Amino acid sequence: MSRLDIYKKQAKQLVRWHREGNYSIGGRIRSLARYQALTDREALALDFPLREAQEIIAGGGLHKLGGTEGGGCQ
Repeated sequence: MSRLDIYKKQAKQLVRWHREGNYSIGGRIRSLARYQALTDREALALDFPLREAQEIIAGGGLHKLGGTEGGGCQ
């Protein structure tokens, strides 16, 4: 699997976590400067399109997770 494929899957995972209401996504959304002041609840209330998840991944917001943090235990 190419690195690009991995990044695509990570971005889709962020969108999935947001849609499922996983509060761990709040910190990742706040990594975007325009959302720094939001609470987790406010972050989950946002529309969160794939392009914003891709922006987080491009900024290095998920690579350190190994793609699994926050996924199955909440």
